[in-house]
Amino acid sequence: MVAMTSAQAELAESSTTSQRMEALEMLVTSLMNRVESQEAAIGEWETRFDELAEDVRSVGALTTETASTMAMEVKLLKRAVGGFSEVAVAVKSRTKVPEPKKFSGKRSAKELENFIWDMEQYFATVGTEESHKVILTSIYLEGDAKLWWRTRVDDDAAAGTPKIVDWEVLKRELKDQFFPTNAAWQAREALRKLKQTGSVQDYVKEFSSLLLDIKNMSEEDKLFKFTTGLQTWAQAELRRQGVKDFPGAIAAADSLVDFKTSSSPSEGKGKEKKQFKTHQKKGEKKPFSPKPAAGSKPAPKSDPRPSSSSSGKGCFICNGPHRARDCPKKEKLSALIAEDEGQPRMNPLQLLNAIQQAKTSPSEGIMYVDAEVNKKLVLAMVDSGATHSFVADHMVGKLGLDLVENSSRMKAVNSEAKRIQGMATDVNLKVGSWEGKINLMVVPLDDFDVILGNDFLHIGSIALMPFLRGLFMMNKSHPCFVPASNTIAGKESTKLSHLSPFG
Repeated sequence: MVAMTSAQAELAESSTTSQRMEALEMLVTSLMNRVESQEAAIGEWETRFDELAEDVRSVGALTTETASTMAMEVKLLKRAVGGFSEVAVAVKSRTKVPEPKKFSGKRSAKELENFIWDMEQYFATVGTEESHKVILTSIYLEGDAKLWWRTRVDDDAAAGTPKIVDWEVLKRELKDQFFPTNAAWQAREALRKLKQTGSVQDYVKEFSSLLLDIKNMSEEDKLFKFTTGLQTWAQAELRRQGVKDFPGAIAAADSLVDFKTSSSPSEGKGKEKKQFKTHQKKGEKKPFSPKPAAGSKPAPKSDPRPSSSSSGKGCFICNGPHRARDCPKKEKLSALIAEDEGQPRMNPLQLLNAIQQAKTSPSEGIMYVDAEVNKKLVLAMVDSGATHSFVADHMVGKLGLDLVENSSRMKAVNSEAKRIQGMATDVNLKVGSWEGKINLMVVPLDDFDVILGNDFLHIGSIALMPFLRGLFMMNKSHPCFVPASNTIAGKESTKLSHLSPFG
């Protein structure tokens, strides 16, 4: 029993050893497989590393070649840019630049600022170097300015002070020396005293010139001072046009036409006759004796009347030795022509005398004029009592008008207010030689097709002249006279009730 047990123990021990050996062999085999796979991976990585190294060497060679090519291109570009700058300098040097006006040292803010600005533009155009600007500027100084600069250079040299070589420093020194410190004050004082004594254009020019020296005046003050300096009629015209700002006032005033009454030739002749008569006293005998006594010399006597001869002797008609009143050719002289020293000038108001029209009796009827609305001929009634211009509703389609909505209402006399049917804006209108655009309110009208109101008279600068039976267009570009009629194709004129639109 004991023997069997020991045998079993040996058998069990031997089987355990065998199993361990088998397990060990399997482990060794697994390790060998792993080693082989690692060796294969290492070989693969070595191959990749060799390929990568080859790629790096290729890229390095390519980079070197590219850098060499770029270096050559940079050299070529530098040469090209250098050649271009030389050409540009050559072309620039050939450009003829006008030289700036010299500065004489006048204490005027405008002249000094203009001189500095001209010098800077000149430097920029000719390409002056910074170190040469001061020397070049000193060449364009004259009079007191040149004397000041010479004295300043000598004083700096004597005191051991560094010379002025910077352009900005020179500008500051010029302003300290020649720029008037009270320029703005003087300009304000002159602006306060400025009044229109001549034409409106001269007043606008003088006002604008003084305003250049004032930097901090508000737009409201500019408008007030400009308006109060105008003559009364010009102020009234600006108020009528509803000018609200200073630029608008300048534009409106510059477009005004000066109306001045010039003396007629008959008045001038009357004055000459009056002056001539004052030289001869009442009851004075005529001083000239045509036949002096024999053996005696005639005493020199002055003739009060004008003569063409500077010495006062002889006839100015035939240059004979006798007086002009005794000239045998006196009856051939029909008129004396005198030339005015000044340039002949026509009074604008006298242009109305050139209007030729058959004499007609003044009419109290409504005035109609031929007008073109959108290039379609209509007979329009002109009414200075209408605040706006109107068109009948049945004419909208015929005239091809485009309407927009409008909230205005129309009220006739003894009737309630009714809303208008619409508004036609920027409608092309032609009356005579005047052309422009106008807004037309569309309302029901029985007796009229188109009514031209105060807005038309204002836009076209038109004067309504019932006594001439027509319109006087005072537009500067197309002045003309447009005749009017007081009937429509023989129909008696109809009186219009007052129309008053309101929003």
